[in-house]
Amino acid sequence: MNTYQTPFPGETPLAFDYFIAYRDMGPTRSLRALESIEIKGKKRGLRQIGRWSSEHVWQVRVEAYDADVIEAAATQAVEKRIKEVQDFIEDDISIASSIKKHFQARIQADPEMDPATYLKWMKVYDLARSWFMDHQSFESDTELGKPEGLVELLTLLQVDDPTPEITEGSPLAAIGTEANEETTS
Repeated sequence: MNTYQTPFPGETPLAFDYFIAYRDMGPTRSLRALESIEIKGKKRGLRQIGRWSSEHVWQVRVEAYDADVIEAAATQAVEKRIKEVQDFIEDDISIASSIKKHFQARIQADPEMDPATYLKWMKVYDLARSWFMDHQSFESDTELGKPEGLVELLTLLQVDDPTPEITEGSPLAAIGTEANEETTS
């Protein structure tokens, strides 16, 4: 049983209400700040609040509360990060599969199409993905989201012209040159 959720043995309802107010103040809590709070139409003096705090071990109880809050926040952060990574992996697989299907259909529709174009697109995708992985910190608190380069690549796949138009300043701009150099080598 958490000692911060129920009254301590012998703790009056009013004393417990003051404890709850104290507990919920968070890291900046102080008995002096609690003195200015009105509960059930009355304010209590610092001496009375100090007595309740000592008799009902408020410090120990708020330390347990703080530890549980920190643990819950850490667990939530880990679960969120796991979901973001899983979503990224699913998106990554979906994008790669989309590229493959797109070019398989285009090669079947146009047997004269140069298979090197497909390889070039796969290289651009691989470079965009590598760029994103190099520039994304999995330790940061930012959401992963879809990388701009891969979104741009998906947009390019919707057009009939297999030659990518890479806008200056986009994530693909930096790697597009590398892709062109490596596919022509």
